[in-house]
Amino acid sequence: PQESRSTGVKVKGGTMLFLAGHTASLSQRDAYHGNIDAQVKRTFDKIVNTLSQAGGSLDDIVAMSVFLTDLRYITDFNKVTKELFKKGFPAVTFVEVSHLARPQLLIEIQPIAVIP
Repeated sequence: PQESRSTGVKVKGGTMLFLAGHTASLSQRDAYHGNIDAQVKRTFDKIVNTLSQAGGSLDDIVAMSVFLTDLRYITDFNKVTKELFKKGFPAVTFVEVSHLARPQLLIEIQPIAVIP
């Protein structure tokens, strides 16, 4: 494992769950979404909700594609994920993008989980 991610994760059995990209978006289109730390936390809150509806948890995530508007946010992302993932880190790929669906958004996370 690196700082807060693994280079590979081996799993046996279970049901694969492919999640759509999640962001910190709010219902009000022009709402302030907060800084990168707030957006990472809110995004993971939404991911936890989606996983729980499928009978899973954060511990079931094996891989994530993380889209950032600035790769300098990786440090902030790592800080938050170190607190969230207690049983091991998923494999993570970071991709810098020029913008996301809403200009205020700084991060989008697309996880893959294997639910036992």
